Amino acid sequence: MNRDSPSSAPGNLQDAILDATETLIGRHGSDGVSLRQISLAAGSANNSAVHYYFKNKDGLIRETIRRRSSSVDQRRRDVLGKLLKKGFEKDTRAIMEVLLRPIADETNKEGECSYAAFLLALRVFNDISYWRTIADSPEITRNLYEMLQDSLQPVPAEIVELRFLTAFSLFLMSVVDWDQSRSFSRNLISSREAYLQHSLDFATAGMQAPWSP
Repeated sequence: MNRDSPSSAPGNLQDAILDATETLIGRHGSDGVSLRQISLAAGSANNSAVHYYFKNKDGLIRETIRRRSSSVDQRRRDVLGKLLKKGFEKDTRAIMEVLLRPIADETNKEGECSYAAFLLALRVFNDISYWRTIADSPEITRNLYEMLQDSLQPVPAEIVELRFLTAFSLFLMSVVDWDQSRSFSRNLISSREAYLQHSLDFATAGMQAPWSP
């Protein structure tokens, strides 16, 4: 039997395809990557495997987000419990950390933040409709976003949404920048944790900036 056929080791092949999708789209954007390139990067010479499991590139992208979202939301659930125990449910900075930091902790086998790069590429190169897949998330994430809105009152909901999309994009960019900076001789900030905390400070400041009615 051909080892690249859909019936051969389906779980391993599907994971390899999703890993390749995340990495390649993170580097080149969705339009810059073909399904054939994804198949080859996944170690499969059978280009039909992607069609068999995911139908098309749209299905592949949405499944990549869905796979990571379950891990991200579990991290958010764990941190939120600690947040509520400390009485920080009205603390915008704490809520932003619960929403954003788990994405920075999602890495690939090489330790790179490939999911953050993937999301950033979708934001920069593609229609924002893919981000609605992120919005279709479990109750924990919706609750966090409602807490964020409450912490920013009286800022209107539409302004909160606009600012969050911008803050989210800036945070993703900072996570990707840190990964890329490892190829240089030194970083502006030697500690990745300190770097991420400064990035969260900046994102929170944008959410809390004065607004013009």
